[in-house]
Amino acid sequence: DNELSEKEKKRRSGKIKTRSLGTESQPAPPDPRLAIANYTSGGAVTDKLSKSKRKLRIAPYMLKSYAYDKNSTIGPGPPKQIVVHSFDPFTPESQLKFFFASFGDIAEFRNQTDPNTGSFLGICLIRYKDSKPIKGVSVSAANAAKRAEKEGHNERIGLTKVKVELDREGRKCRKYVEYTLKKARHEMEKEAARHASHTVSLAADSPGSSTPVPPPPPPPPGAPEELPAVPVDVPKAPKGPASKRDRERERAGASEQASSTTKERDTGRSIVEPEPILAKIKRKPYIFISRDSVPVLGSTVPHLKKRFKAFDWREIRVDKTGYYVIFDDSKRGEDETV
Repeated sequence: DNELSEKEKKRRSGKIKTRSLGTESQPAPPDPRLAIANYTSGGAVTDKLSKSKRKLRIAPYMLKSYAYDKNSTIGPGPPKQIVVHSFDPFTPESQLKFFFASFGDIAEFRNQTDPNTGSFLGICLIRYKDSKPIKGVSVSAANAAKRAEKEGHNERIGLTKVKVELDREGRKCRKYVEYTLKKARHEMEKEAARHASHTVSLAADSPGSSTPVPPPPPPPPGAPEELPAVPVDVPKAPKGPASKRDRERERAGASEQASSTTKERDTGRSIVEPEPILAKIKRKPYIFISRDSVPVLGSTVPHLKKRFKAFDWREIRVDKTGYYVIFDDSKRGEDETV
C-alpha cells in the first residue's frame, strides 16, 4: 500500500514460521463401528425390534457377475467357439471330432489349410451349438465351449498335447494361421537359399566340358575277347512269301510293343503337366499332396491309384507343385474328401 509509512509497512509485514510435519506420531482414530457389540459377526442389535445384518468388511466385497440372459443382456454373449492348435497336422479329423464332441454338440468344424499347398496347419476352429435336452438336461453352446477350454487344454491327442482357447470371433485362429504360414514361408526361403548355394558350389567344383575323357582301362589278362558289333545295315538273304500265320504274329507283336510304349509314356514324365492344375479344376473337391511330402514323378501315379482304391475318386493329376486327387463335383465328392 503506497499510503502507509515505512514503519507501518514493517509492522504489517508477516513473519514466516516453519514447522516440521509428520515427526510427531499421532495414533489413528478408533473405528466407531467396533464400539457396536457383535458388529463384526453381523449380530449387532441397533434396535430392539430389528436385527442388523451389517458386517465389518476390511477389503472391498466382490459381487458375483450376473449370468447371461439372451432376453435382457446387452452386448455379445459368451463365446461359443474354440480354437485348437499345436496338434499334429496329420491327426485324423475323426479323432479330433470324437474328442471335442464329448463336451457338447459340434455345429461347425474347420481344419485350417495352407491356401497355396492345401496341406493342414495343425489348427482348427470348432463352434458348438445348443444340444437337445436328453432326460431333461441340455448343454448350452457357451457352457460346452467353456468346458472344452477348461478340460481339453494340454490334453494329449495322438502324440502331442493340444492347446485350447476361447475364440468368439475367430481372431485368435486367424492370428495363429498367419504366424504358421509366415514361419513356413521363412523356412522354405531358407531351404531354397541353402539349395541354391549348394548347387553353385557343386557347379564350381565340377570339371569343365574341355577336360579330356580318360581312355577305358585295358581288359585283364585271360578275359574273353568281345566280339565285334554286327553292323545294322548288313544285307540279308531274300526270303520267300510269308504265311498268313506269320503275318498275324508280326501284327500282334507290333501292337503289343506299341501298347507297352504307350503305357511307359503314360507313367513317365508326360503325366506331369507343365501348367498349374489348380486353375483348371475350378470348384471340384480335391486332395492335394505337396511335392515336399511325395516327390513329383509320373511313376508315382499308379501307386496313388492303389492307395486311393477305397475312395470314389475321378482322376489323379500331377504338376510341378504336387499331386491332385480329384473327386466328383457333388456333395458325395465333398464327403469323400473329408
